[in-house]
Order: sequence, then structure tokens, then C-alpha cells
Amino acid sequence: HRNKNFRLVDAMLQRVRDHVGDHVYPIHRLDRNTSGCLLFATRRELAGPLSACLAAGDARKTYVCLVRGAFEAEGEVIAETPMKVSDGIFKEARSVVDRLGMSHDPRSSLLRVRPQSGRFHQVRRHVRDLHHPIIHDGDHGDSRINRWWKTHYGVTRLSLHCLHLEIPNPHGGRIHATCPLFEDLTEV
Repeated sequence: HRNKNFRLVDAMLQRVRDHVGDHVYPIHRLDRNTSGCLLFATRRELAGPLSACLAAGDARKTYVCLVRGAFEAEGEVIAETPMKVSDGIFKEARSVVDRLGMSHDPRSSLLRVRPQSGRFHQVRRHVRDLHHPIIHDGDHGDSRINRWWKTHYGVTRLSLHCLHLEIPNPHGGRIHATCPLFEDLTEV
């Protein structure tokens, strides 16, 4: 969505609102420059229950990310670094991480990350804490490495994508959303 730092940006909230022709309520949002599944409600009475499901950890999310270095671990790795949510207050955070692929030249890995909680920058911080920052992450990565990837492979945005989102539907059943990997990251 637009904010004081990005007043003139073509933001998804406004694009969806204009497409639908009515007010929409963001349920599952992504950091700027992250691609993948978003979820909006078109009715206020659905926004609260859907947001509560996300806050309670009832949603299942799957991300893929391209990270620096060879992720050597076999099988699942649990990252449980608590996340700071406000001044001096930390909350538990848990992500399940596993390797989908690895390259030795350039040293990089493709990871699947399934956050079990929904903290700010959780996926980005957990993989960084595992010593594998996401390629082109300006906040938690390495600017020298990011410049190298931009020069050699054309990576100009965060290499993070929300591949799948599953959340309980207030009317019963579950909502499943899948978004294929965008072409810019698929090529890399």
C-alpha cells in the first residue's frame, strides 16, 4: 500500500481496489519487492476473522528464496530466533527451512521456508541467522554480494517469493492460493 515513503508508487492495494471497484482489506501482505501470494477481503466482516487466523498461526505459508552460500544441511532445519516486535519486547518465531537445490558456482542455494509464525521480516531474518542471507536483501544481506548478483545475473530485487498460502475460510473449508515463481527469478 502507499505510505509516506512511497506516495506515488503503483501499489497492489490500490490496483486491486480499482480492479474490484470497491474497498478491499489486506489480509496477507508482502514486503515491497517480494513476489507471490497476496490475500484481500472484499467485505469488512471477513477481514477480521481472516486476519485473526493469520495472527493465530492457523495459516500455512510456503516461501522460496535464493540465498548466498551452500546450504549444506540435509532435511529440515528449524530456525527459532525470537523477533523484536517493539521496544525491548521479543516474541517467539519459528520457521522450517529446507534446501531445494544448491550451486557451487556461484555459491548459492534455493531454500523452501515455512514460517510457523508471522513476524516482521521473519523469513529474511531467519535465513540470515542461518548464515545464508537472501540475495538482494538490502536490510539483512550483504551489499557487496548483492551488487555482484545484479552485475552478473541481473538480480534487481529481493529473491523471495510466497509460493503458497493456505488459510481457514470463515465459511468452511480452507482457502488455497498458489503463485508460480515470477519470470525474473525463474531465469536466475
